[in-house]
Amino acid sequence: MPDKTLAAVLIAPNKFEVREIDIPELPDDAGLLKIEACGICGSDARIRNRVANGPVIMGHENVGVIARIGKAAAARWGVQEGDRVALEEYVTCGTCRWCRSENFRYCSLTDGGRNGDLPLRYGSTPMTQWPGLWGGYAEYLYIHPGAVIHKMPSHVPALYATPFLPMANGVSLAVDYGGVTLGSTVLIQGPGEHGIAAAMVAKAAGAACIIVAGLSQDASRLEICRRVGAHYTVDVEQEDLVDRVKQITGGEAATS
Repeated sequence: MPDKTLAAVLIAPNKFEVREIDIPELPDDAGLLKIEACGICGSDARIRNRVANGPVIMGHENVGVIARIGKAAAARWGVQEGDRVALEEYVTCGTCRWCRSENFRYCSLTDGGRNGDLPLRYGSTPMTQWPGLWGGYAEYLYIHPGAVIHKMPSHVPALYATPFLPMANGVSLAVDYGGVTLGSTVLIQGPGEHGIAAAMVAKAAGAACIIVAGLSQDASRLEICRRVGAHYTVDVEQEDLVDRVKQITGGEAATS
């Protein structure tokens, strides 16, 4: 195992520097991920402007192989060295009411707010927070004891595995929050990566009518939505959204 890693460190707004960083000894309930690939999220365009709390290693759509794992961590997650996993961006406490109800994205540890602590999230936590390896724009990433990890199949190319996070968000948005089921009429407002994923999920869930709304500048994205399952798309700068939805649905509007 190496004792150092290379990382692209955000040192000033929109300014990166490649640095060699020490890999420390890790506690028994933590681990180390060797990064295979890291996706670039739309939110990274905003994150790269923020360095208020010091340099940052960005990257929160991470897929890799476990390079080192403590015994307690291996038992907790059911993984071992050599396993391929994907990490969600959230770092959780595992005990609060949000974590116990599987709504861990609302955990105060991931958002901060505990005794003025910095929020712990992959891709945006500054390097001043030990051990500094909080982002996928590096060779190795720290697996915090509160990380949310998922085993990934080894046969899927890493390039195709990195969109796991927006795809999973599409499931949450369409099914968990939207309640899409067989025969649903669905309105998705915005053809960003989550909107596109939600359209794909709604199609798989059996929705009978999928409508995606966007701006004129979203023409290419709306075309992608049609290709992945949307039955209708609406340019809200050219048509009134409410009137168009009523027209499509015979006045019944959307159910999800």
